[in-house]
Amino acid sequence: MEINIWLAIYIGLLIQVAATLVAYVIPTTIVRATKDSTIFNHSDSRESPHVKTPPETWINMFRVLARKVTSLLRWVLFENYSLGLLLLTLLFTSLGQYAKVLELQYITMRYSLSWSKV
Repeated sequence: MEINIWLAIYIGLLIQVAATLVAYVIPTTIVRATKDSTIFNHSDSRESPHVKTPPETWINMFRVLARKVTSLLRWVLFENYSLGLLLLTLLFTSLGQYAKVLELQYITMRYSLSWSKV
């Protein structure tokens, strides 16, 4: 029996789709109640202690978002060195491809040459 070359890719894609579907079904916040948590010590039973009130203004929402982005960047660049290094090399290689185009554009403007002559 001959095994298909693409079998590993098909299995990987199937597992990825299944994992994505499972990730959408599982809730992101699972409350694990302990005896000394706020669930048992909460005096007012009408309000849930785990419901966060949304920020009142757009400025507060922007500040929260900025804090989350800076903490994410700090984690990626300083705590996870290999990921930060890979992302920086990706940035430099993608920007480095445009350096040739910018150099050609500079030469055409500086020396009044056409693109075909450059």
